[in-house]
Amino acid sequence: MSKSCHIRIPDPKVWDEFLDFVQKKWKKKHSAVGLELMYAIQYYLQAQKDVILEPEKSTHTSNHAQMVPNLHEDVPQPSPPDPPPELPNFVFKSKIVREVKNSVVPKLTRYKGSTVGIGMLRRLVADSCMVYDKRSVYSRINALISLGVLTEVNKGLYRVSLP
Repeated sequence: MSKSCHIRIPDPKVWDEFLDFVQKKWKKKHSAVGLELMYAIQYYLQAQKDVILEPEKSTHTSNHAQMVPNLHEDVPQPSPPDPPPELPNFVFKSKIVREVKNSVVPKLTRYKGSTVGIGMLRRLVADSCMVYDKRSVYSRINALISLGVLTEVNKGLYRVSLP
């Protein structure tokens, strides 16, 4: 179960750099920001566990030489945590996949092996699934791509390859 986190970051440049990093790595921000933030916190906690901290000694029982750390000793470097698991490009709810399989794929059978433009795909998906919001239509087109029904030939042009 996930945990909600609301924080204030004093330096907005740090947050902007973090968001840019997440966008470049995952090609999206939604759900990836939380994962990367969790990995950063895990990495930080692991590094803090690996650093050996001596308990603070009272100044009455110790001399100055014991209080000053030896800067020439090799400090063990923390080992990096395990790399994060890779997320799939698109994670779809089973409802969308089922809807696409049942209503859109049968209508695409007449275009098997041919190429279809994005405009025709949008109309076909909108009419078949009864969704007219741009994001909803594109989520169903992306579901068709992830199922292997569509492959992008050029920008806005897809080849229909049904089994």
